[in-house]
Amino acid sequence: MSVAWLATRLGASPQRALAAAGLCPVVLAVGIGGFHNDGLSLLAVVGAAACLVKGADSGAGRGWDAAAGALVVLAAGLKPSFAAAAPIVVIAAQRRSMALAGAAAAGAVTLLVLAVAFGGALPAISTQGRLVTPLSLPNLLGVVLGHGGADAPIRALGR
Repeated sequence: MSVAWLATRLGASPQRALAAAGLCPVVLAVGIGGFHNDGLSLLAVVGAAACLVKGADSGAGRGWDAAAGALVVLAAGLKPSFAAAAPIVVIAAQRRSMALAGAAAAGAVTLLVLAVAFGGALPAISTQGRLVTPLSLPNLLGVVLGHGGADAPIRALGR
């Protein structure tokens, strides 16, 4: 199931959908910046959308809705910022309880992997939160405001 298939099923232009997906800033950043979790997460979210559409089309959406819930949690497990899509997928499902069950099952697997692979702690999240790219907006704002860069108050303002 591709972006073009989804667009066709929804009555939209498959050419525009492919152009929008290919020119998406996340896709371009992954393509230019090298392999990262964004591409896999985006694939999982598009898969969740495809499952929702397929489930609505077939009328037998139970398995499709559960798969959509699981895929969106997989995306969030790979890249936590994709967790914002989880409530949207559950609300959009024909059978919300099935989507929620799929999401809960994938969440349990994600927590198990976190516990086994990382001892229950996300690797270096606090360290990563303090790293700043020299030409990033927070760092440049900190320089302009006389802070010398993105110090703690500038990072707090950014959050």
